[in-house]
Amino acid sequence: MTLEGHELIGQRARTGADYEPTAYIQRNCSHLDPKRKRIANAAFSRFSKSIDQLVLLLRDEYFHMRTKTKTRGIFDVQVTPVMLALARSLAQTCGSIQEFSKECLQIFWYILSVRLNALRPAVENETKKTLHSIFNKLDGELRALGIDDDVWRRMHKAAEDLQHRASTIASWLRVPKAAVENKVYAMERVIAVAVAVVSAHRPGFRPIVHKIVPNGYALDTHGFSIVADALYIAIDNVSEHSGKKVDNQITIEIRPNLEEGLLSFSVTNEVAPGSRTPEKEARLARIRSDIQKKTYAELARRDRHSGLSKLAALVMQSEKTSSSMSFDYGEDGKFRLGFDLVHINICEAPLSRLSGYPETSEVYQGFPELEGSA
Repeated sequence: MTLEGHELIGQRARTGADYEPTAYIQRNCSHLDPKRKRIANAAFSRFSKSIDQLVLLLRDEYFHMRTKTKTRGIFDVQVTPVMLALARSLAQTCGSIQEFSKECLQIFWYILSVRLNALRPAVENETKKTLHSIFNKLDGELRALGIDDDVWRRMHKAAEDLQHRASTIASWLRVPKAAVENKVYAMERVIAVAVAVVSAHRPGFRPIVHKIVPNGYALDTHGFSIVADALYIAIDNVSEHSGKKVDNQITIEIRPNLEEGLLSFSVTNEVAPGSRTPEKEARLARIRSDIQKKTYAELARRDRHSGLSKLAALVMQSEKTSSSMSFDYGEDGKFRLGFDLVHINICEAPLSRLSGYPETSEVYQGFPELEGSA
């Protein structure tokens, strides 16, 4: 269960505002006198802020390539003269760009794996230590207030769950065994994973997804991670802003362009009556302006509700796709999002080398076989 599932962490109306207590906390503190209620609300507000700060530290500082501006980034690969000499030798002996790419990736993953194996325990220990401190502080602030026993039980259960989650997060810091496993993923499966993860994180979100993809098109491990991330952001944005969580008709169309090394995406969804407001129109205009001025990255870091800015940070990594992102309401009342991603498929599965791209169209609702593991 996530921390949101325990109903302990609140939300804030805007950046810089205090975190509001959840409905659960308000119910269970309703018997307190006004002074103790204010103390309890303030304690849970600080608790929510501390949890968010930890998440932001991991997301915005640790889980990044190490650069001059991201000095704590754990993904750090130093290109040495030996690596360049090896790559030059591979370029002379490999028979195709696919073969050369696979050999270079093996070198990259090996070097990165050495660093991650060294840093994984430190990330896990630091995360667990911080979580322990956050919960201990909340416990101390609430100890003398007469909080209901059920709240204490939830706090202790949440603390245990997050300690386990810290180990899970640390376990993600490993390189995929792509060269050994030679896995490929059908595009249909990638879409299913993205929808299942969003549905798991957004209780009550149950869309009906229509997909239009090339029949049999498969992605290698690298392509899977890129496409799944982009689709997760796009679908999560539907859940956040469409106003329709149940039976929202979402159409996802994906078209590969092998000559350009691109994948083109079109995501269309329904919008609930009244959800298209002047405020949202103005927000979309600001995001377009941010993308044009290339200031979207700051918004993506500052506002966790800004899915389009997060997607722009992914799409705009290449000049080939920098002008591909578009989004707006259509005359039919639906919201349309389009973007391209760079992807050179290096897997050797025959299904990834289609020339005519016959399309497959399918509708599905919910992914119970995935949700248990998402």
